[in-house]
Amino acid sequence: MEQRTHRSEVMLSESFMYDGVIIALIISVANNLYDLGVLDLANEFILILIIWYGIIEHFIRNSNVINFDIRYRLLFYTTLLGGAALNTIVYKTYGISYIPIIIAPMIITLLVDYEFGASAGLILSLSTAFHHHDFFMFLHLFPQVFISTYLLKNTKNRIQVAKAGLISGIVSLVMILLQEPVRHFYFSMRDYIVIFLNPIFSSIAVVGILPYIEITTRIYSNIGLAEIATINHPLLKTLSLHAPGTYQHSLRVAELAEHAAESIGANSVLVRACALYHDIGKIRNPEFFVENLKSPEENPHNTLPPDVSKNIIMKHVTDGIEIARKNRLPIQIELAIPQ
Repeated sequence: MEQRTHRSEVMLSESFMYDGVIIALIISVANNLYDLGVLDLANEFILILIIWYGIIEHFIRNSNVINFDIRYRLLFYTTLLGGAALNTIVYKTYGISYIPIIIAPMIITLLVDYEFGASAGLILSLSTAFHHHDFFMFLHLFPQVFISTYLLKNTKNRIQVAKAGLISGIVSLVMILLQEPVRHFYFSMRDYIVIFLNPIFSSIAVVGILPYIEITTRIYSNIGLAEIATINHPLLKTLSLHAPGTYQHSLRVAELAEHAAESIGANSVLVRACALYHDIGKIRNPEFFVENLKSPEENPHNTLPPDVSKNIIMKHVTDGIEIARKNRLPIQIELAIPQ
């Protein structure tokens, strides 16, 4: 058993090492897509590797979220690489004022974790500034990334995303104005307006993109989970019709679990959603569960062999997983059903 655990840890360590090399290489190439220079590419590759092994790998190894399911890692990597490509294209086409630097970090923060969102922002802003040999660019880009991701920690509604975008816009403008006496940007009034509005429109884009990512990956943010965890969801309505006792039980469990999670600082939105759907498999055979019986005399288990009763009761777990997949419920809920 110990040998197997050690072997899995070694394989995981090697996987992280290979991931870092591949991510660093792709981002370096993306940054040098328009003006490919071997020396710049090599320098950026080394810089990203240093950040990866110095910061991100530590978070990955100690994160319960990123190792929860392989889809979390894939989402983190894909969003990070997509953000790098988007930033390069926008910068080369329109200039520094238009770089949507906060989009990828905000998405990662909402769907994965704050530490990974901030780390992604550090890689994107530092590699972009390093590519253009401009440290002042980093002082403009990273503060808005840090503020936007920090403000989205444990966010539960879209208003908080909008607020994060607004405050990031103010920070972005202030950082440029503070550099003006030293740099002499010679920006027009239009440029300053763009610098302020860029994070705001980026946050609007995040709100618009988020549902599509959630539906596609089944990895939900707290915003999506809050929408799922309402009694108006079609699946919960079906549960209330076919298994009213189970439905009332689930509501009560969700209420108690939510209060307990809040008292210890856990994710109450996730806990409530999982509690509401944990017995969703009882939709298929509601009459075999005591909470749905009108009287004890109607209990069908009284006439069944023990092994058959056991199989029927246990089957509500596999039925629940199947229903969760069929209805594309969040992966967090699917993995909580057997618990």
